[in-house]
Amino acid sequence: MSNVVEQPILNDAYLEPARHWHIEAGREPELRERRRPAQYVIARAERKGGAAQLLHEAVALDLVNRIRERVKAWREEASYSGVTRVTRELLAHWNRPIDEYTAQKLAERSSLDGPAVSSAGRRIFFCQREAVETVIWLTEAPKAEKTGIAIPSEHPEATFERLALKMATGSGKTIIMGMLSAWSICNKVANRQDARFSDAVLVVTPNLTVRDRLAGDPERPDAPRPLIPGAPGNYYQEFELIPSHLLPLLMQGKVFVTNWHLFALEDDSKKRGVVKRGVESDAAFCERVLKPLGKASNLLVLNDEAHHAYRVYPKPTEEQLTLGEAFETDVSEKEEAERARVWIKGLDRIAKVRGVRRCLDLSATPYFLKQSGRKEGEPFDWIVSDFGLLDAIESGIVKIPHIPVVDNRGRKEPKYLKLYQEIKSRLPKSEKEIELGGRAVAVLQEVQDALATLAGQWKQDFTKWKEMGRDAPPAMIVICNNTAVSSVLARFIGDEGKIMPELRNESGKRHTILIDSRLLKDEGIKALNQTQEEAAKALRAVVMSVGKRGGLGEQVRCVVSVGMLSEGWDAQNVTQILGLRAFSSPLLCEQVIGRGLRRFNYDDLSQPETVDVYGIPFEVLPMAKVGPKNGDGKLVTVVKSLPERQKDYAIYFPRVAGYIADVRYQIRIDWDGLPELVVTPEEAPTWVGVSQVMDQKTIPTEFHDRTEFYQNNRVRSALYAVAARVTASLSNRMLFPQVLKATEEYYQKKICYKSGVDPREVCLERYIDQMTNALAAGIRSDDQEHSGGLRPILDPYRPKGSTNSVFFQTSLYCIRTNRSHISHIVCHSEVWERNLAVALERHPAVESYARNYRLGFEIPYDFGGQTHPYTPDFIVCLRRPDGSRLHVVLEVKGMEGNQDRAKEAGARRWVEAVNNWGELGQWEYLVIKDLTQVESELGKLFEPVPA
Repeated sequence: MSNVVEQPILNDAYLEPARHWHIEAGREPELRERRRPAQYVIARAERKGGAAQLLHEAVALDLVNRIRERVKAWREEASYSGVTRVTRELLAHWNRPIDEYTAQKLAERSSLDGPAVSSAGRRIFFCQREAVETVIWLTEAPKAEKTGIAIPSEHPEATFERLALKMATGSGKTIIMGMLSAWSICNKVANRQDARFSDAVLVVTPNLTVRDRLAGDPERPDAPRPLIPGAPGNYYQEFELIPSHLLPLLMQGKVFVTNWHLFALEDDSKKRGVVKRGVESDAAFCERVLKPLGKASNLLVLNDEAHHAYRVYPKPTEEQLTLGEAFETDVSEKEEAERARVWIKGLDRIAKVRGVRRCLDLSATPYFLKQSGRKEGEPFDWIVSDFGLLDAIESGIVKIPHIPVVDNRGRKEPKYLKLYQEIKSRLPKSEKEIELGGRAVAVLQEVQDALATLAGQWKQDFTKWKEMGRDAPPAMIVICNNTAVSSVLARFIGDEGKIMPELRNESGKRHTILIDSRLLKDEGIKALNQTQEEAAKALRAVVMSVGKRGGLGEQVRCVVSVGMLSEGWDAQNVTQILGLRAFSSPLLCEQVIGRGLRRFNYDDLSQPETVDVYGIPFEVLPMAKVGPKNGDGKLVTVVKSLPERQKDYAIYFPRVAGYIADVRYQIRIDWDGLPELVVTPEEAPTWVGVSQVMDQKTIPTEFHDRTEFYQNNRVRSALYAVAARVTASLSNRMLFPQVLKATEEYYQKKICYKSGVDPREVCLERYIDQMTNALAAGIRSDDQEHSGGLRPILDPYRPKGSTNSVFFQTSLYCIRTNRSHISHIVCHSEVWERNLAVALERHPAVESYARNYRLGFEIPYDFGGQTHPYTPDFIVCLRRPDGSRLHVVLEVKGMEGNQDRAKEAGARRWVEAVNNWGELGQWEYLVIKDLTQVESELGKLFEPVPA
C-alpha cells in the first residue's frame, strides 16, 4: 500500500484518544473522529487461482469495548463511585496536572514576553491510567456498574482468576505494574480487613533480563530497582506514582520480582547422600520461592510478558495449524511449552498453599502460542483492557515505523519491504553452505544494497545526534534468519567495516556486536576464558545497556542478532531495523518492530520520532518520513550535569516536606512577611445567571447568589475557626487567645475586598484555609529564654537534592551555560530566561546557578485546602565579600494573584526554616519583577565582590 499519512499523531497521550486512522485494504486511510475500537488482526489463508494468499482481518474485542465504555462512564459520570479513600487519593494524584506550575508561569509572564502558549499536561499516560482504572473498576466499583460483564475463566482447570491488560510495546508496562502494586499495598495496609487487596506482590518475568530491569541486578546494590519500594531508582518516587503522604503505607508492603525458572520443582532423589527429601512438596515449594515475601498470603500476582504463561488445552483445533509462525520466541517450541508448564504450575501451587487474590497479565501480545492447543494468534479470553500499537503511534507515545512504499525498480512493490521473500530463492539452502567462504558472498550480494542504504540513514542520524550533544549514538538492528547469516553480516559490518566506517570495531571499542547462542557457547568462552554462565551474563550486561549513559553498551551502534532480541530489551536509541528472515504474521512484525519503538525524547510527544524499517512488512499504517527536528525547526537538546564542573559549580539543596513551629509561651507575628488576601469574584463568583437553554446572546432572567450563605455565617465565626486551626499546629494549645487576637489583627490589616463583595465571603472555606495558612506561616516565638523558630521537616526518603544527576532531552529552546553545573538553561520563552542568564553570568558575585527545570527542587505551600509544590525559577549561589556563600532562590514574576502570594509566603517560610536548620548554608528568597534590575536586586542582599 503506497498511501501515506502525513499527520500520524492525532491525539494527546494524556487524554483519551478522540480520533484514529481507519485502515482498509485497497483504500486510502480515512480519518475518523472517534476512538478506535479494541481489536486484533488475524491472518487467514485464501486460495485464488490455485495459489494460497494470506489475508489480514481486524476482529473486535467485544468484552474490552464493553468494559471500556463502562469504565469511561464510571470515571466521568459516576466520579469513581464505590472506591476506597486511598484509591480516590491515588486516582486524584494520577489525574493531576503534570505541570500546573509551567502553565501558570507562561500565563503570568505574558506581561513580560507577550502572548503565552499553554503547555499543561498530565503525568501518567491515559493508556496507563485506563489500564489501572479497569482493574480498580472490576475490584471496587458497585456490582450494579458491572451488570452483564462476565470475565471468562482461563481454563476449566484454572485455580485462580486472571485479567489481561494488552499494552503496546513502549507504552509503559512497568509504570502500570508500579501503580497496581501501590494501589493494592496502600489499600491493604490502610484497611487490613479488606480482602480485596494484598500487601504482598509477586512479579513473574520471562527471563533474567526483565527480572534485572524491574528488580535490579542482585550483584549491583546501586542498580535501579523500579518496582521495589524505597530502593534506589524506584518508580514510586522517581515518577511520583503516589502522593508523598502514602509512602509510609507503601513501605509496609513487599514486592518480589523473580523469573519463572524459580518455579521449577527441586528433586534430590537422584543425588548421593543419606538424607533425601525427593520432590519438594507444595508447601516446601512456596517456602523456597516466596521466601522474600515471608508468610504472606493471598498475593497479587503480576505476570510480565504473560503470553508465555498458558495452560494446554486437551485437543488442538484444526485452526491451530497451517498459518505459520505467529510469534517469535527466544527458545525452541519444546522449551517454550516447558516454560509455560513450569510457570503456570508454579502459580497453581502458590494459589493452593498461599492463595492468589488476583493475577494480572501484562503483554503487548496476549495471544495463545502454538503449543497451547488453542488457535495460534488468538487473543486471551480474559483481556479486559487494550491499547494497541496503532493507538500508541497516534498518541505519540512510541516511534513511528517508516517502511518502504515505493522505489525506482519499476515494480509495484518496493524490494526492501519484503526483503527476505525477494531474495530467499537465491540464498544458500543451509548454514553449512554459507560457512564455506565463497557462499558468503552470495548473502552479501543480496543484502548489501539494503544494508548500505539503511546504514546511510543511520549515518545521517549519527551526525545529527553528535551535533545535538547526545552521549549515546543511534543504534541499528539487523535481525537474521540463522546464526550463519548473522556471523557473516556481523563480521562484514563490524570487523571489516565494509558498510560504514563508523560501525567498524576498534581496539577496546566494539561498535557492532553479534548476539547468538554460538557466541556464548563457543567463541565467547574461548576468547574471555569464562564459564558459559559468566559469558551469558557479560553479554547480557552489554546488550541491556545499549544506549544507556555509562553502561557497557553505551557506544554500541549496531546489533546483529538471530531472532528479535530478548524480551525486556528497552533501548531508546534504535533508529533503523533490517529484517532478513521470513515474517508471515502481523503479530511477528509487531513483536520485532517493537524492539525499536521506545522514544528517545518524552518532553514533547506532539513531535514524532521515527524508526526506519526494512524487510519487515508492517503495512498497517505507512507514514511520511519525519526528520529529527520538531515542527519549528528546533533540535532536541540533551540537558545534563557536566562532571568537569561539579567541583566548582555543583549546588545542593534540602527537600523540605513540612515545618514545625517551636513556640512555648509567647507568639509574635512577622507582619511584613504575611501576604495580603484579596477577596474577589475572580476567585469565587458571587452570582450566576441561569437559563433553560445555553444561549450567551440572551441576558438571563434568573440569577443565583449567596444570600442564604451570608445569613447563616458571620465573620467573627470565621475568625474563630482560623484561630482554632492555627493553634492546633502549635505545641501549646493555651496560646489560643494570643492567636485569636492576631487573627483579628490580620483581618483588619491584610484582608482586601474588591468589587463590593460582601464581607461574609471570608466565611467560605477557601478563604478560611488561606487565612489559616498565612497566619501559621507568620507565627514566630517571642519567648525570652527560648529562641524558638521554624524548623524544616525533611523528606525521609530523599532528604537532599543536587545538580549532580540531571539528564534529559527536550525540544524546548535552550541556552548553553558557563557558570552552571548543568549544560543548558531550558526556556519557556526566548526572552526572560536568556536575559536573566546573561545577568547571572555577568554578575561578579555569582559563583554558580541552576535553572530549576527537572531539578527536583520544590517548596511546599498551602493553598485551596491542599499542600502544593512550588517550583521556583533559579537557584543562585553568591560569594560574599567575607568568602561565605549565600544561596538565593530566584523567582521572576509578572502578574500576581492569591496563589502567587501564597507561594511567596511559602518560600519565605522555607528560607527561614532552612536557615534555622543551617546544614546547607544560608538562603534568601528574591523576586524579580523587572529584568533590568537583576544586578541591583542582587546587590541589595550584600555588596558585590569587586571585579
